[in-house]
Amino acid sequence: MKKEKINFNSVAQKANVSKSWLYKQKDIRTRVETLRGMQISELSPRKTSKSVRSEELLIKTLKNRIKALEEENKQLKDQVQKLHGKLF
Repeated sequence: MKKEKINFNSVAQKANVSKSWLYKQKDIRTRVETLRGMQISELSPRKTSKSVRSEELLIKTLKNRIKALEEENKQLKDQVQKLHGKLF
């Protein structure tokens, strides 16, 4: 079965009728809107899961960067203390 987009344009073209005629037929209009909505909701979780994975990767990267900066900060503070001790 071929996965085609379901919308008023595609249905009108397949059925060889006008979009305005589809909009006037309440039962058909409701069916097209329902199927279109189902199709959109099927696609949303995939986008969300990619987004969640991207956020997790970003968080991990930022945590690693924070850890590296904290270590560098500690080393610099140690150097400052040693230099301060040599002066006084």
